[in-house]
Amino acid sequence: MPEHFFKKIEEIVEWHKTHHPESHDSYLQKRKNVKKSRFSGFAKLLRNLDNNKMIPEFLSFLTEFNLADLFISKKVTNLAYEPAEMPDADFVFDDLAISVKNLHPKNYEKADQDVIDKLQAKGGGSEIIVRKDFSSIAIEVKKTEMGTFSWERTETGHSGFLDSDIDEMSAALKYIGEFEGAETGSHKKVLFFFIQSKEFAQYYIQDIIVWYFGYQVPKYPPIFQNDPKWYLKLLKKDQKNGNIDAIIFMYATNTLLSWPPGCLGDVGKEARLQIYTPDKTLREQLKVIFS
Repeated sequence: MPEHFFKKIEEIVEWHKTHHPESHDSYLQKRKNVKKSRFSGFAKLLRNLDNNKMIPEFLSFLTEFNLADLFISKKVTNLAYEPAEMPDADFVFDDLAISVKNLHPKNYEKADQDVIDKLQAKGGGSEIIVRKDFSSIAIEVKKTEMGTFSWERTETGHSGFLDSDIDEMSAALKYIGEFEGAETGSHKKVLFFFIQSKEFAQYYIQDIIVWYFGYQVPKYPPIFQNDPKWYLKLLKKDQKNGNIDAIIFMYATNTLLSWPPGCLGDVGKEARLQIYTPDKTLREQLKVIFS
């Protein structure tokens, strides 16, 4: 991920310009589209993108920037970015209020990568890392016959779930708890997650959705079934309200500067874009927008 390899925002832009010039060109065109559209808050969005000096924040604003271009192309009505009357929503249009959140790599992922890099520099080896209270991680790096390196990471739990389960689900559940408290009037609440953590696996999505919307899935084992209080601990509330109408997850694209055409329809091991809502009419509406 870019947080691991780049130290300056300019390096991200230059990397795309060199290795993915089509993405860089598209980024410049999208900037023109945003300026030309002049939707409410467009100038603030571009300022946020241009004035931020921290890579995670810059990548978060890139997500909003790409979504703005998508919404413009879909000709949504009354598009507004961070409207003053609805401060907890990033985008408001039609009958929707959308909060956009990025799930960045967690500190343990970066620490693990540092261990892998260290072992590679030594020509290989292994190391065991103890994580908080619930698990330990064994990392082994081997040099192949081709002179390259392979590595294996094994996390062993002691309490029915792992420290990484808590780390990966903490941000998503915290954002859900915060958005539940947002005032959006008659607008439906839509929470959009852009996944930039390579460790945020499909089963985290499934677990959050099953728990949040109360779906009854036969024989489904919740991650925190041994201690369900963890859901509310991470939600940072005594109870869930269940008033978010839809939750969308999107796995990151290879070119973050400008999302490739058609990427929202990508299907690999999992669909890149996943829409979850009990409201069938809303699901069809969102499928049209996010396509």
